Amino acid sequence: MRRPPELLVSLCRLSELRQQKQKLSRQVRDKEEELERAMQKVDALRNDIRKAEKLRRELETRVDEALAEAGKERRLRERSEEYCRQVEQEAERVRSRSDSVGSASPAAAHAAQEVARYSTTLPLKRIFDHFTLVNFT
Repeated sequence: MRRPPELLVSLCRLSELRQQKQKLSRQVRDKEEELERAMQKVDALRNDIRKAEKLRRELETRVDEALAEAGKERRLRERSEEYCRQVEQEAERVRSRSDSVGSASPAAAHAAQEVARYSTTLPLKRIFDHFTLVNFT
């Protein structure tokens, strides 16, 4: 049985269209896979950005804490130095009073005791302040 030429042409055309459809379906599937990979990369980059921002915020917090701690240490050191200056000035006043009063009077003995006390207190205060600063760091 012989087929009419129009039918052969139609069958040939149908075969070509099926092949073309398969080719286009493969291309669509490939593009979908490529799009899926691109979306996964975008998601991974977004996660990386979130992590980086979180780390940046943590570092900023640490810097702020370190600056606050440094300010606190500076204020403690300034107070300690001021106290040491006051003690040294008081010791010098007591020494000058004891020198002017003379060594035989009871006031001179008391002044000498005060000078000795301040002379002992000052180094201890400096040591205490040093350890206080060390403990804050």
